[in-house]
Amino acid sequence: MHKKLKKRTGQFWNYNKNGPMAFVAKLRNGSFRNTGACLSPVNAYLNLIGIETLGLRMERECQNALELAHWIAENYSDIIVNYPGLESGSWHHVAKEQFEHGYGAIFTLRVGSKEKAFKFIDSLTIPYIISNIGDTKTLKNQRLIRNKVQEENENGRKG
Repeated sequence: MHKKLKKRTGQFWNYNKNGPMAFVAKLRNGSFRNTGACLSPVNAYLNLIGIETLGLRMERECQNALELAHWIAENYSDIIVNYPGLESGSWHHVAKEQFEHGYGAIFTLRVGSKEKAFKFIDSLTIPYIISNIGDTKTLKNQRLIRNKVQEENENGRKG
C-alpha cells in the first residue's frame, strides 16, 4: 500500500500514522462519495423523492409510449414501430403474458435508411439527443451511428 493517500482537500492520509483507517477514510471521502455508497443528506432526500414517485412515473411513461407507438404506426405507413404493446408486433403475445402493468417506456422505429433516420431525428423538437436511458427526459437516439462514433473514439480516431 502507498505510504500516503492524497485527499481532495489537500490533506494527506498517512498510512504509518493512521494505519488501516487511512484507507477507509480515503474510500469514504473519495470513492464512496463519488459512486454513491455514502450519500450526502441532500442526495439521499432526492433519491427518496424519486423512489416514492417511480411507480406513478413508470405507469405514465408506459401509457405515453403505447399511445405514441399507436399514433406513429397509424399515421406513418413508411415507419416500422417495434413496441411490445402493439398488437401487430411479433412479440406482443409474449409481452402480454409476462407484463402486468404496461409494456415499458421504450420503443424503436425503423425508417429505412441512415439518411431518413437523420432527417427524422432532426425534425423532432421535444426529445433530447442523449444516449442514456432512465432519465426524466424524453430521449431520441440513433443507435447505429452513436455506436460507430464511440467505436472510432475508442480506437483513437475522431468521430
